Amino acid sequence: MKITVHSSKAVKPDYGACGVAPASTADVVPLTVLDKANFDTYISVIYAFRASAPPNAVLEAGLARALVDYREWAGRLGVDPNGERAIMLNDAGARFMEATADVALDSVMPLKPTPEVLNLHPSGDDGPEELMLIQGLLILLPSFLGDGSVDAYVPLLSRDMNTFKNCCYTLD
Repeated sequence: MKITVHSSKAVKPDYGACGVAPASTADVVPLTVLDKANFDTYISVIYAFRASAPPNAVLEAGLARALVDYREWAGRLGVDPNGERAIMLNDAGARFMEATADVALDSVMPLKPTPEVLNLHPSGDDGPEELMLIQGLLILLPSFLGDGSVDAYVPLLSRDMNTFKNCCYTLD
């Protein structure tokens, strides 16, 4: 299986006409005890849209709109004024990559952590600073997925991903 990345860029929150974050928001989000106890690592998730998936430009615009409500995903890890690790709400952006695969999704199902399947996820190995990496991957979806909506993401992120999905479908 070959994954070809066509573009990679940081997508920043789209605040609309005002163009800036509300003044009432904090500049940093402190890490929790659980955040501090874990290693800095990316959690890989595959989220499939139904067959009428919006084009990547709409996914990018939906991400920009969702980042307005979830600024943490557009921030960077840093150190707060007290010397503690924290998420800096600097709106630097989430990494959005456009890619294609030369296989149908059913040919790699069920997903096992093989090197080929791991290529379906964006890589953080190049040292990106982004807290969120999203790869808009064009891959053929078989009919056995029903509407194509696969809830295969970490439950903690389900609200965030549903907001992202809703933003994308309302823009299309």
